[in-house]
Amino acid sequence: MSDKFNKLLSKFIDSFYKKNKKRKPGRPCMFPTIFYVEQICYVLINGISWNNLKPQYENKKCTGNAIYKKFRKWTDDGLFEQFYLTHYKKYKKEFGEHQNFFIDSTVVKNGNNSKDVGYSPKIKSKKSIKLSIICDDNKVVHDIHISKSHVHDSKLILPVLKNVIKTNKKINLIGDLGYLSNKNTLNKLKQKKVRLVTPIRKNMKKSKLTKKDEKLLKKRYVVEHVFAYLKRSTKKINIIYERNIQNYLSWLYIANTINILKIM
Repeated sequence: MSDKFNKLLSKFIDSFYKKNKKRKPGRPCMFPTIFYVEQICYVLINGISWNNLKPQYENKKCTGNAIYKKFRKWTDDGLFEQFYLTHYKKYKKEFGEHQNFFIDSTVVKNGNNSKDVGYSPKIKSKKSIKLSIICDDNKVVHDIHISKSHVHDSKLILPVLKNVIKTNKKINLIGDLGYLSNKNTLNKLKQKKVRLVTPIRKNMKKSKLTKKDEKLLKKRYVVEHVFAYLKRSTKKINIIYERNIQNYLSWLYIANTINILKIM
């Protein structure tokens, strides 16, 4: 995690509470904001528990529980989400609207008894969640959706298309064969000017892929690279230990903001 990112996030948090006088930041902080940000980012990368965190600032000891309370407070106030949306809007202004988007889902193991989880058929007798994302050619995530792991991928297209459908332009959504199984969803996608591009099944004899669609399908590795980045570079995302899903979403917002800043 770069020092530049830590400074940007700490400045955003300080300015947020100065502008929003109605929202109290809580008790006066014993340490500067950037110290809490550095410790939160350290937990994100290394995936350690809050109890094992033993931070110090100028020979003053701090507990992991104090860092967690600050993280929880900022999560409840939506700071990490707003920080992500601020840079996401800047990214859209700089690069414009995209036409091609890639969708996929992955199962995340549940290391704790988190709420809103289900059982995955791939991971027997273990609870897990399903993380669905939509990204563009630059590997920037445009939307995130978390569901129970037993929900079929075809039912998750519309919930994860919130930010993408806001544009009036026609878009291409590239996915795998699993997204073809729900006819009602396909009809709704057509109404919203979303063209679903997937490989052809064996029983689909009449349909043929155009050269443009073949090129788009070859780029499906883009979304796989995004999942690899989220799971490998940030251990806190690889396995969900948070009992509250909102906490897990905060980790995703931080990781995706870092990815946006790398491109801009």
